[in-house]
Amino acid sequence: MFSPFINLYAVVFLVGGAILSAARYRRARETYQRFVGNVYIAVGGILPGIGGAFTRFGYTEVLYVTELLGLLLIYAGYRLNTTARALSTAQQLSAAH
Repeated sequence: MFSPFINLYAVVFLVGGAILSAARYRRARETYQRFVGNVYIAVGGILPGIGGAFTRFGYTEVLYVTELLGLLLIYAGYRLNTTARALSTAQQLSAAH
């Protein structure tokens, strides 16, 4: 009975934060890779919840698939965001020389 409230906060902070970041990065062409990364994180964060809803209707195998896809999307989004940061730092260093 207490777990839906904890899950709601997790969704608000994870998915909401990723959507907010994606909206901020969407404006500039240089940060498009970070925009896509944050969209991946938002979708990856919501997929296990969708799988949990299917589990309540008796489709338990959907939960495992959506959890796996969610983890893969969150990791892909993380990699896109960290690669974008590494590229921007390398570009700043090369421009300084």
